[in-house]
Amino acid sequence: MSLLAGSRLGFYEILSPLGAGGMGEVYRARDARLGREVAVKVLPEELSQDVGRLKRFEREARAASALNHPNIVTIYEVGSEAGISFIAMELVAGKTLRELVLAGPVALKRLLQVATPLAEGLAAAHEAGIVHRDLKPENVMVTKDGLVKILDFGLAKLAPGIGSGEENLPTVSQTEPGGLLGTVSYMSPEQAAGQPADFRSDQFSFGSMVYEMATGRKAFHRDTAVDTLAAILHQEPESVASVRPDLPAPVCWLIERCVSKDPALRYHSTRDLSRELANLQDRLSGTSGAALAAGLRPPDRTRRVFVPWALALLGLSAAGILAVAHLGEPPPRLRTVRFSFPLPERVSSAGESLVETSNLAVSPDGSHIAFVDVTEERSRIWVRPLHALAAQPLAGTEGAVSPFWSPDGSHLAFFAGGRLKRIALSGGLAQTLCEVSSPLTQGSWGKGGTILFAQGGLFDRALYQVAASGGTPRLISGGLAWRAYSGYRWPHFLPGGRRFLCLGWSAEGGFLLVGQLDSTELRRVAQLDSRAELAGSGYLFYVQDGTLVARPFDADELRFTGEALPAAEGLPHFSGSESGVLAYQAGVTPAALHWTDRQGQPGGKAGPPGTYGQLRLSRDASRVAVQKFEPHPVLWIEELSRGVLTRFTSGGYYESSPVWSPDGNALAFSVPGEIRLKRTDDTGPGELLVPSKTDEQSRWPQDWSPDGRFLLYSQSDAATNLDLWVLPLTGERKPFEFRHTDFNEGQGGAAFSPDGRWVAYLSDESGRDEVYVAPLQGSGQRILSTAGAAQLPPRWRGDGKEVFYVAPDRSLMSVSLRAGAAGLESDVPVALFRVGSDFGNSYDVAADGQRFLINPGTNMESLPITVVLDWTAEARR
Repeated sequence: MSLLAGSRLGFYEILSPLGAGGMGEVYRARDARLGREVAVKVLPEELSQDVGRLKRFEREARAASALNHPNIVTIYEVGSEAGISFIAMELVAGKTLRELVLAGPVALKRLLQVATPLAEGLAAAHEAGIVHRDLKPENVMVTKDGLVKILDFGLAKLAPGIGSGEENLPTVSQTEPGGLLGTVSYMSPEQAAGQPADFRSDQFSFGSMVYEMATGRKAFHRDTAVDTLAAILHQEPESVASVRPDLPAPVCWLIERCVSKDPALRYHSTRDLSRELANLQDRLSGTSGAALAAGLRPPDRTRRVFVPWALALLGLSAAGILAVAHLGEPPPRLRTVRFSFPLPERVSSAGESLVETSNLAVSPDGSHIAFVDVTEERSRIWVRPLHALAAQPLAGTEGAVSPFWSPDGSHLAFFAGGRLKRIALSGGLAQTLCEVSSPLTQGSWGKGGTILFAQGGLFDRALYQVAASGGTPRLISGGLAWRAYSGYRWPHFLPGGRRFLCLGWSAEGGFLLVGQLDSTELRRVAQLDSRAELAGSGYLFYVQDGTLVARPFDADELRFTGEALPAAEGLPHFSGSESGVLAYQAGVTPAALHWTDRQGQPGGKAGPPGTYGQLRLSRDASRVAVQKFEPHPVLWIEELSRGVLTRFTSGGYYESSPVWSPDGNALAFSVPGEIRLKRTDDTGPGELLVPSKTDEQSRWPQDWSPDGRFLLYSQSDAATNLDLWVLPLTGERKPFEFRHTDFNEGQGGAAFSPDGRWVAYLSDESGRDEVYVAPLQGSGQRILSTAGAAQLPPRWRGDGKEVFYVAPDRSLMSVSLRAGAAGLESDVPVALFRVGSDFGNSYDVAADGQRFLINPGTNMESLPITVVLDWTAEARR
């Protein structure tokens, strides 16, 4: 439908046509109310008559109109007049990006001037929950003043569908021969496959456009739309570096990361992408690309021959420029540049390694990164030189955890199979240095040829030293000064190789301590319960409130000299080098607990985002007791109606397994080796219910009987693995064994039935993990599950007629129960929905069995490693 000059749509007088496409015609118009010129887009008649799609469009357009960003065209109004649907928007005078790229490859400076604000606009939209889904050069305007504007947010979902998944497909271009070809060239692989498209799909389209700006050609263009789709799905574009060898490798790699086939290999957030572009643009301001490349190497503050390495960090181009510092000449000052590179697709960070191991290590000179793949049947170390195209597995490191480097970077030490080992970076057999008694180990290699390592349980861990050539370990966390603390971990040598940092716990909480080899002296530096590592020129890195921070630290005076600066979010694995290179893997991203119904549909968030573990609802479902990692487990209580969190425990002792009393006025919970009872209004440590014993490692409360008479708990015994016990809360309080579960892993989750007569529990006595039910008193038991169970506790419905548990595939299962002649009878389990992948007890159920409180957990597989080349320089900015 074409409109004539002088005609009106609402308050808008049509002046002249501006263009047309698959989503309608665009006109220059005058707003009679404000006297300003605007652009009015009239939607095609066939779309305006589709009520469902039109309503969906209006929702999307109104959401987009809420965006207030200089790089997004402002939507003024969404309206309809005489059956004609239209949107009025900001009129942008300039050229489309299509017009710019028709002239051929764009100069580097101009490319960044367009790409950086384009990414900033996208990031703002994505942070508001809006995905464009139809990015292409025609939808980007560049004004005469160089301002970049993104058009048509909210229009993609109105596009004509092609089969299933129509809302994930971009609009159809009618401006090029071949119909779909113009838009298809910028589709993401997930769109091409008809799969859901999120913000990472926009990143792919963005990368395709920037590729075209850089090379003058479309990344996936073929003669037909079908061939183009096939190329997007299955073929890689020609490398940017081979077409534009003048571009710095970081720019080439950024583009190629955006067009990765796997969305997980693109940027974790579009904000990260925009920051990386802004950083590159800052570094290039007044600097040639060659000069930038010549600065990309780790700083070396000594006067020596600098070993050449590719200054195009994470060099995804074989054309990376090498720089060599000549004998006697100090290298030039490093320009701060951030990079991220994807890991092999199977690499993950296991939950339990979040706070107990470090599976990432930067070599002392900052030239290599070592990390552990914990998703394989047996973990192993991978090593990536920062100039290399990919990481390579290091043979002989099977079963490895917690790698750390020798001072000269020629060897790696690690723990595997109950042994501390070392292996040369050049390969060969791994050498066993000594036996270790615990898988919970961390180490540090000093310049004097001594290795420090921590071993033991969660709370009785001690520090040992052993020669780097091997020998008998010697306990060093002894003497009067050391006895005030326990649970030592995270040793880290300070420069010089004699003094070291470590963490220790006392009744007051966790502390950063400094010790010295061959000395019983110990000095408290600061209250801290996070791993701390000195890196770069005088910065101490540690995790504080879920954020990796760097704080200026004088290693000679052993004191902080400034305020903490944020470095990364999400309880990251991190490692730094003496040369100032910082690497981190973001790890857990804070997420909110949320309600879900029986169909798996969301029912609203429960409180603020956080890094949560085990959770337990009060019986009336008005409150939840939950673990919050800071980075170690602390128990909090949240009032769900208000979303208010109140800290319940001190956080110095790995508190876990909260269990509500029947009246909701107290909680039982676990601390190292014992169980405590504490009222919700008590500010002290609480009452000791089950004391620790030397022959028993740990205990965890499981449930409180509805009549308040018994506490059910699991007990880890050195001789019998994990058993279930019952503690009477009246009389002599003499515990008795309920079941020997023979459960080799987990905490043997168990729960009382609402009438207190039955217990549902986990056991592997059949040869695999299953859910059982048995009477509290008497004999007999019954398996409720039919195909195994995950290591999460079963839960009862409030009337006792249903038990819920989690299957190995993370499906929440329902088992209906009824009374029979021989006791409880059960039906075949039914799958309801999939719960999250968190490593704690990640769900609970309201008494009516209709609502479930879920910890969504975190998918940590294949998170990229981010590298900051010179943290010191970054901190000074």
